[in-house]
Amino acid sequence: MKQIIKFSLWLLFIATLPYCQAAWHPYLGVGAGLSKSQNALNVDFRDPNISQTIAVNMDTTGLSGTVLAGVHNRQQHFFFETEIFSSVHNFKNKRNGEVIMHTPLGDLSYANLEFETSMRFTNGISFIVGKDLTSFADVFLKLDLLRSQFRVKYANTRTTGKGEQSKWLLGYAPGVGVQFHLTKNILTRFDYSYRIYNEFRTQNIAHEPTVQSTTISGRIAPRVHQFALSLIYRF
Repeated sequence: MKQIIKFSLWLLFIATLPYCQAAWHPYLGVGAGLSKSQNALNVDFRDPNISQTIAVNMDTTGLSGTVLAGVHNRQQHFFFETEIFSSVHNFKNKRNGEVIMHTPLGDLSYANLEFETSMRFTNGISFIVGKDLTSFADVFLKLDLLRSQFRVKYANTRTTGKGEQSKWLLGYAPGVGVQFHLTKNILTRFDYSYRIYNEFRTQNIAHEPTVQSTTISGRIAPRVHQFALSLIYRF
């Protein structure tokens, strides 16, 4: 199997060598995006009286703004691009999760916790391969490598307890798109990608004044549908 993989990579290198030797042209762009997440926050709540794990649905929708820069190479009807980008997100959601104590007399509400998850910043690099559709329209496939900052916050609505933690997560995103040439140097691009991140495991974020031994930790593996519209200038 290793020999097959090595041989395939060698063939890929040989096939793309002519494109690597050709001229690459720089471009700059700005974009706006719509993000829709599918996330579940699994929360471990521990104190001397109860130990429980609850799942909180954190699905949400948000907006983003992006700046990008890259290089472009076109060979006959195909083109190749590599770009770097940086985004700022307005992407957060608040939901409540309730800790229930089971007793012989019935279920009792033990704690009501308000959670907020947010994606704040993203830096990444894109690899794009495309083909002409017409003289003014192209289609392409892309793969993004990502580094995004996520934050988890909580507040106990029955005490003054609260806490938060942020972390940079690595991820990747396969995608597809189409672009239209408005002029010789200006084009607009629409693309969709599905972002897959590794798991964010918080440490204890509890700061409870009433029960000092309370611990609250969370686990979330973000999955994000990303739609983007960009305006690009090629030099």
